[in-house]
Amino acid sequence: MTDRRRFGVIEVSRINSDTYHLTIGGTLWSEVEWSATRQRWCIQDAGGECLAHEEHIVGMDRDPQAAIRRAKRMIISREMPAPEVALAQLEEKLRREELGEPLPWRPLDTEAELIAVEGRRRRDPKAHGGKMNAKTKTG
Repeated sequence: MTDRRRFGVIEVSRINSDTYHLTIGGTLWSEVEWSATRQRWCIQDAGGECLAHEEHIVGMDRDPQAAIRRAKRMIISREMPAPEVALAQLEEKLRREELGEPLPWRPLDTEAELIAVEGRRRRDPKAHGGKMNAKTKTG
């Protein structure tokens, strides 16, 4: 199903020297923000999830127009989630972090994290629908 809002007028508002908001009908769809650490423009969805980075054009020229054009293309092409989807993903991410659950879209950072998660899966009967694997059965 096509979301007709994506073909509405995308308004760009400069919030400050490092931040631009892209809205459709007054609803925030994307934020383009300068990342000082990456020295690139970060294209974020309505929930603040970074989806892409756009390098500055020439040398230290911090012209945001390339990133804004890319964000608009991402909205129209459906690479950018609708605001309600982005916000639902953010809520789910925050809920999982609060509960200490691993995030399905975040790769594990270290081998220790991977071992810890795999260890919980082997010991937790709920992780496999109440069944324990052969390695964890005792006596």
